[in-house]
Amino acid sequence: MIMVLTTGLLAAALALIGLIWQRRQRLAYQALYQAEMEQLQSERKYRVLTEQTLFGIVVLQDFRIVFANDAFARISGYSVEELLSLPPEKVQALVHSDDQALVWGRFRDRLAGKEVPPQYEYRGIRKDGTARWLEMHASVIDYEGKPAVQAAITDITDRKQAEETAKRLNLVLRAIRDVNQLITKEKDRNRLLEGICRCLTEERGYLGAWVALLDESSRLVAHAESGFGESFLPVVEQLKQGKLPPCGQQAMSEPGVVTVAAQSTTCAGCPLSAQFVDKSSLTVRLRYNEKVYGLLSTEIPQQFVTEEEIQLFHEVANDCAFALYDIELQQKHLAAEDALRRSEQNFRDSIESSPLGVRIITADGETLYINRALLDIWGYGSLEELEAVPRKERYTPESYAEHQMRKDKRRRGEFVPSDYEISIVRKDGDIRHL
Repeated sequence: MIMVLTTGLLAAALALIGLIWQRRQRLAYQALYQAEMEQLQSERKYRVLTEQTLFGIVVLQDFRIVFANDAFARISGYSVEELLSLPPEKVQALVHSDDQALVWGRFRDRLAGKEVPPQYEYRGIRKDGTARWLEMHASVIDYEGKPAVQAAITDITDRKQAEETAKRLNLVLRAIRDVNQLITKEKDRNRLLEGICRCLTEERGYLGAWVALLDESSRLVAHAESGFGESFLPVVEQLKQGKLPPCGQQAMSEPGVVTVAAQSTTCAGCPLSAQFVDKSSLTVRLRYNEKVYGLLSTEIPQQFVTEEEIQLFHEVANDCAFALYDIELQQKHLAAEDALRRSEQNFRDSIESSPLGVRIITADGETLYINRALLDIWGYGSLEELEAVPRKERYTPESYAEHQMRKDKRRRGEFVPSDYEISIVRKDGDIRHL
């Protein structure tokens, strides 16, 4: 009887233990499932954010790309699938050979926990082999349980080119100090050409002067003259057809000044040959920085044709060519600046029209910028209206306390996750979870 009772109690105890074990196992599975679902949702949020940003986002582990968004694919010229399949040596080759020591050295140092600048510029190599200047903002993250480097990358090639253009322009402006007053002040090409001809005939004593800008086919692009009047019109018609006067043909093939004496057989057929008797012409090509812009020619009394005069005329021609180069360079610079301004404006417009809320704040929590989408979420009409409300009243008590905690950690230099949830109090009192 005692044995039967003991056996029954033992069986009941074992059954109870089994039920408890099954319940614990079921709860453990539920917790694991919930954790996996939360992680999946977090990853989905991360991917949505990275795919909607204008920055190229890439995550690297062991010199392999484990994540890349479409923006980085466009920057690199590869598809996302191609980037994820690149072997380590191909990944390293995405950086210009002259910059690999910098980029990959900092990659190793960053993973080793060393202090490394988070932002720097380097040259990236696209799939087609072309180099582009890139700006990187890098940080260490935990990716699927392992340390990795996440980088936000922007193509700054246009900005770098604009900077280089500005440097070159400054060099040109310093060099032009030795150019005469007209060339220093005049930046309009046509007025410059007219002014040069006028100065040559009024101040240098030349009887006539003309200048012609030509395209690659030697056809007329622009011209000016002084001292010839209507007799120069036939020359203009010839230049429009790509026919250069004899002195011009010779000057286009020689680096120096071509001097043609009056009544020379060289001038046969030139519409200007009969206008000035006992005079000579000085003609030189306008050439600077390996580019020939056109021709400058003058009529001068024979007695003034000296080596010194020829040298002076050559220097004036060089000044004229440099001025044309300077104007062209400034136009390119202005075009580059305009393109950069439009690019920046497009970026601002994209943020302002984004359906995602965007806010820029200081370390103390002061809002410097907030886009329309986030203002609508908060229910305020402007940044000023939002800032007029004490910060503590814009959040739920719990969320405000967490906000203060994150702020204190940042001040102490401690790590603060970039992704977190907040609960805000709208203007109408409703609570929103972001």
